[in-house]
Amino acid sequence: MKIKKKKIKKKASSEEIIYLANNILKKYKKNITIKDLNLSLYNSGYFDSLDFVNFISAIEKKFKFKFRTNDLDVGLNIKKILKLINR
Repeated sequence: MKIKKKKIKKKASSEEIIYLANNILKKYKKNITIKDLNLSLYNSGYFDSLDFVNFISAIEKKFKFKFRTNDLDVGLNIKKILKLINR
């Protein structure tokens, strides 16, 4: 008899999301801080389209979470991402 393992989803924190974003922004010598939680990283020009995709991918790998396609928006900010992950 097989026992199903229950997936335990890790809760995300704003510091972890900021760390992932800053890893991508490192090549541009830019940085975001905790004050930038409402900042849309794509719309404000921090990320280009490839960086945005890499950022979303890094979040999905780190937290073992898959974004639904209709949740992805270029206006995503860190607060919205946290809500999506921790729901």
